[in-house]
Amino acid sequence: MPYLDYIISVHICIVSTITKLIKSLNSFSTLTWYQSTRLAILPPMAAQPTLDITKAITDASSPYFLHSSDQPSNVLVDTPLNGDNYSAWCRAVTRAHNAKNKLGFVNGTLSKPTDRTASALWDRCCNMIMSWLLHSIEKTLASSLVYCATPFDLWAEGAARCTERFFTESTQNDVAVEDY
Repeated sequence: MPYLDYIISVHICIVSTITKLIKSLNSFSTLTWYQSTRLAILPPMAAQPTLDITKAITDASSPYFLHSSDQPSNVLVDTPLNGDNYSAWCRAVTRAHNAKNKLGFVNGTLSKPTDRTASALWDRCCNMIMSWLLHSIEKTLASSLVYCATPFDLWAEGAARCTERFFTESTQNDVAVEDY
């Protein structure tokens, strides 16, 4: 019976989230399939608190804080993504951005603030993180990802491409996975 209660609560959460998503879609110009799917399965995020700008740029625990050694050309992982090493690359990038307190930008949990000044800080961090991500991807793959708007878009697009490539090139007993 507890399992049934769990399923019912998950269903209610999903229906509630989808309803909120549909109501908020007017504020989105376009969503990729991955974004809309991700938004539909995540629980609703809490309203953003007001951002103290001074604290955000001086407090090292703030996701908006950028250290003077943080440069757009920094490479945060040893091995760049080449399409075949997605799992290891994903884990390394997750660890690196979590250590810098920037994982919320990458996984989409830190949304853009509505306040103009806070939004500018968010854009500044996003640009830095986009540079870090692009420098951790081989140039042949990065050249087509450079037009992604946010770190989350780049992350999702890279995941989709590598996962799609994996499944289209995978075989088992010399038979394509989709035919197995």
